[in-house]
Amino acid sequence: MRILIISLLVLFGTGHIAFAQSGGLDLLNISPSSYALAKSEATTSIPDGTYSIYSNPALLVFNNSSSLDLSYTFWVASIQNVFGGINFVNDKGALAFAFYSSGADDYEQYNRPGPSNGNFSVQYLSLSTAYAYRIRNISLGVSAQYLREEVFTYTANGYAFNLGLAAILINERVDFGFSVNNLGEMEKLNTNATDIPSSFKIGASAELFTFTPPKNESLPIIVSVAADIVKPFETNDNSSGISNNPTTEFFNLSASFNISDAIELNTGFRTGETSRPMSFGVSFYTGELKFNYALLPFETGFGTAHSLGIQYTF
Repeated sequence: MRILIISLLVLFGTGHIAFAQSGGLDLLNISPSSYALAKSEATTSIPDGTYSIYSNPALLVFNNSSSLDLSYTFWVASIQNVFGGINFVNDKGALAFAFYSSGADDYEQYNRPGPSNGNFSVQYLSLSTAYAYRIRNISLGVSAQYLREEVFTYTANGYAFNLGLAAILINERVDFGFSVNNLGEMEKLNTNATDIPSSFKIGASAELFTFTPPKNESLPIIVSVAADIVKPFETNDNSSGISNNPTTEFFNLSASFNISDAIELNTGFRTGETSRPMSFGVSFYTGELKFNYALLPFETGFGTAHSLGIQYTF
């Protein structure tokens, strides 16, 4: 009876249940990085600290320093995403560890019409480790994830792997990245196993030019762009129309304006089947610390997502 009630809620009840469950492990389709979210996740070729575990693990070794990364994302429908990780970098290799969790606990459970029996939670967890190795301007990387999902009283475990390649080209002005993400499977959650949203990505990023304001030559502005092509491996037939999961290939595009290596303004655009086509953000650099903020307006009436992140380099 309980699984029937939950199924009815998924299909006809609360919109945020449908959002959380329509595509399975939805956190794997949402970058944990505030910096990446501001760029509409066009970061397959852009080093991003420990967050690169989930975009392209080959990029871990292209970071200039080791880093400790933390982020909190208040997603729509009261879903909260939390990330923490550390990346150790040396001349030729990088080793990283991270956790990434997502969920909400304000869903009401009913066995019959009338008052609810209380609240229940939907939670997802990814524990990951990754290694990248660099040979001159080319690197290879791999990450492994332990996955866990909890819906009401049901739990399931699983695993996934990410594989990546990255290269620095044309006098270090153009970066290239390729990754295969989320190859794995889950145990059955009560009666069915949740689909893992696998995909491959190809991306490039480049510095276009540097602009110096005529009245303030001490504030050079570097203009950069990035683009990713994302191809999901499988089509999810259970989409509710509000899922974050794409079903066909799409593009992630971004532009950034770095002002004197102190402030960076970012914006991004996603094509295809998405309820969040635009994104905006700002980053502040203060020595060993970097603060990131991203804002993502949704078009489906869910509101706006906000993400905050901090990176400490050492």
